[in-house]
Amino acid sequence: KVLAALMKIFIQADRGFIVLQSPTGELIPKWAKMRRESDSESLRISRTICRMVMESREAILSADAANDKAFELSQSIADFRIRSMMCAPLLDSDGKAMGVLQIDTLDQRHRFTESDLELLVSAAGQAAVVIDNAQLHDQAIAQKELQRDLELANDMQKSFLPSSRPSHEHYQF
Repeated sequence: KVLAALMKIFIQADRGFIVLQSPTGELIPKWAKMRRESDSESLRISRTICRMVMESREAILSADAANDKAFELSQSIADFRIRSMMCAPLLDSDGKAMGVLQIDTLDQRHRFTESDLELLVSAAGQAAVVIDNAQLHDQAIAQKELQRDLELANDMQKSFLPSSRPSHEHYQF
């Protein structure tokens, strides 16, 4: 929903995506929105840009990403001929980066501005809260399921124990 709304706001945007970092540190594209359906076959992201934004925890704006020296090693920028892009970090409740929200365009005539970046940062903040809450909710559900399984296992183990002490003529229990 966030990406659909951003595509309506930024009419020059060709694609937008949200990338989250897995517990192992891998960057995983979770959601994507393309202006044209034909672009949706493969989503390639610049891990260089994502890592840079996550490490600095600051949003970036590039008016001409294809010629920006900061991204000259990014093959995905060159391959997709991305002209203008904005990328904002998704920060969890502890202030750690859990992913990024990126919007980009191929249209060199309609570049993103600083005010566009401010809007994206605001949207990223709201999206981060929702994603963080959803992850916390999933963890709480998993914890409840684990607790229920442990209680069931405890009950099962107790059911194997005798209900009374054994009585045997020559032994005392």
